[in-house]
Amino acid sequence: MVIMSDQVGFKLRDTADMDVILDVILEDNPAAVSARRPGGYFELDAPASIVVDLAKISARLERPFNETDFMACIASFYGRASAQDWTFRLTSDLLTVEDYGHERQ
Repeated sequence: MVIMSDQVGFKLRDTADMDVILDVILEDNPAAVSARRPGGYFELDAPASIVVDLAKISARLERPFNETDFMACIASFYGRASAQDWTFRLTSDLLTVEDYGHERQ
């Protein structure tokens, strides 16, 4: 049986910067909820989408924090992921080539 859901989410490793990262994500995504889980990780879930502003995280950390840095924090995720222009987005929508800003050839 397949159950349709628009929920998206991350399992994020509990790193030294995770409190700052979660603060920014939760501020920017008011419908998102997070919970610390046994084993050293956080669960972060939301309906429809989660947008992670890496530039804002960089500013709070007072050092660069890019897509590669964020992906190193991700243990797993569910939803469709895209990264572009200092933003990491997780959505329940079906993504197309246009969503990535690339021109078709």
